[in-house]
Amino acid sequence: MKDISFRNLIIPPVGILFWTISALFITLSFIACIVELVDLSEKYSTNGIILSYTEDNESGRYYPIVRFKDSSHISHTFTDATGTSAPLYSVGTVVQVDYKTANPSSSEVTTLFFRWGLTIGLFGCAIMFFVLGYLFSERLI
Repeated sequence: MKDISFRNLIIPPVGILFWTISALFITLSFIACIVELVDLSEKYSTNGIILSYTEDNESGRYYPIVRFKDSSHISHTFTDATGTSAPLYSVGTVVQVDYKTANPSSSEVTTLFFRWGLTIGLFGCAIMFFVLGYLFSERLI
């Protein structure tokens, strides 16, 4: 009977564990992508301009006040719900705005990271765990 060393005993289960975690992250990434695509299908995108900032005295966060024109060329002004510890844009900066025609006051300033950051982060974790699973299964670690 062949002796099984500690390394041969522990490595394959760890590799399988990492591949299982990778599959979980890929699934979560796919779900996040679908949720974002459904959310985008209900919104329109246009450019807006930063008019000023309002500061929340309790949290010390700055919230941009943005003006944009919808597809009917009606001007709307809103305060973005995402605050930052320091103003992110200078006044007068043109930003991308997503809005719903039924409720333009619920508009939001959006960026590539804001829109796709969760999906990209989850997919990056999936790749990392897949590579770790491969390295452990091939006994390279």
